[in-house]
Amino acid sequence: MPLFVEHGALYIDHLNQYPGPMVRLFWEKLGDTICSLIPDGASRAARVVQKVCYCDGKRLQVFEATVKGTILREAQGQGGIHWSLSSCRPVHTRSG
Repeated sequence: MPLFVEHGALYIDHLNQYPGPMVRLFWEKLGDTICSLIPDGASRAARVVQKVCYCDGKRLQVFEATVKGTILREAQGQGGIHWSLSSCRPVHTRSG
């Protein structure tokens, strides 16, 4: 039986690449306050790494995408279940 697994990570330069793959726990505990963790003048650079793993029972394939961006000074947009570099706030998007 085929299996898909997806996972994302958020790496923030100023936080020494934290939270990385622990992004869900990070957002659950800190939410929108992430924007205020970075002081004025510090790098707000960040990147999101998204991976999808597919296994058909015989072989394993991993696909990876990286998006670079910045953490804004304050949260914008509406809430949801996923975060976005452009809004520094969880955002939910659906396709189809």
